[in-house]
Amino acid sequence: MNKQCLFCNEDIIDNSPTQSKKFCSEVCSNAYRRKQKPQRCVNCDKEFYHHNVRQFCDTCGPYAGVKKITKECKHCKLEIIDSTRRGGRLFCSETCSNSYRQLKKEQVCINCKDKFTATSKRSFCNACKYKSRNRYNTKKKCLNCTKDIIDKSFSQNHNFCCKDCYYQYNKQTFINKATKWKKDNPEKNSKINMAYKKEMYNTNPFYKIQTNLRTHLRTVLNNYTLTGKIKSTKEYGININAIIEKFEKEAGFKFKDNPDAMKYLSDKDIEHTTPIHK
Repeated sequence: MNKQCLFCNEDIIDNSPTQSKKFCSEVCSNAYRRKQKPQRCVNCDKEFYHHNVRQFCDTCGPYAGVKKITKECKHCKLEIIDSTRRGGRLFCSETCSNSYRQLKKEQVCINCKDKFTATSKRSFCNACKYKSRNRYNTKKKCLNCTKDIIDKSFSQNHNFCCKDCYYQYNKQTFINKATKWKKDNPEKNSKINMAYKKEMYNTNPFYKIQTNLRTHLRTVLNNYTLTGKIKSTKEYGININAIIEKFEKEAGFKFKDNPDAMKYLSDKDIEHTTPIHK
């Protein structure tokens, strides 16, 4: 379909399926959009030119639909016309606004109730200003060790001298919360305990010896007791720490946090119950 460009009036061929081609090139399209179009203001009925569709001219646009209010300047008391949308104009110029801000205004101190003058809004006078900085420095005693402390916090909830005192004072509450969580979440608790025991058994030789000795002693006592019931190792007179100390004397070093202990224990026959029987 043959058409004419809307900007340069040249012939163009529109082969598009929608037949919506209006310009011969992008240059003509952009130039047509930037072209000033004659329009008429709704407020003053004057003719103006703009490349976009507008209802108001430049003079009527900012003040369209706004009531003009006559006021007095807060500083020089001259009449001004407030034509802003919110009606918040207070001064006739920036010089009056800056000079008014630099004026000292009469205020009342919160602490001593005396009157004072200042350029900005303040709560305390010069005498009470330095006292107000230290108004939160209250003297207290630690709830755990009864040491003297100074609480500088705004909320005044600093009641302990250190973290150790805090945990020692609230130890029973933490235990109660932990026991309650274990009762409410038995499956999660068992998984956490099993993962912790596996990690300790593979990394800590001291823990490995303790678990092996306890399991072996339990099997021996189950087999050799008449009733079949076993008690704690202390009631039978067995001291596991003494057995571990004997192994340490033979090895010549301590097992706790020592990687060489795992190599030493691998050679010893502590994985079976026969040495325990003896």
